[in-house]
Amino acid sequence: MPEGHTLHRLARQHQRRFGRAPVIVSSPQGRFTDGAAAVNGHVFTKASAWGKHLFHHYAGGRVV
Repeated sequence: MPEGHTLHRLARQHQRRFGRAPVIVSSPQGRFTDGAAAVNGHVFTKASAWGKHLFHHYAGGRVV
């Protein structure tokens, strides 16, 4: 399990790499097809971390 500081670093990296762009999401093993479809094509607005939790925020208010 990553520590909090690692997740904060990952949030910053995700923000720089994916921020303000639509994302392409899939489930290669087929286990999370519904979850992938829920955000596929949506605009990634920001990443945040709280403790050991990493959140991805999307346009329209969806948070994963």
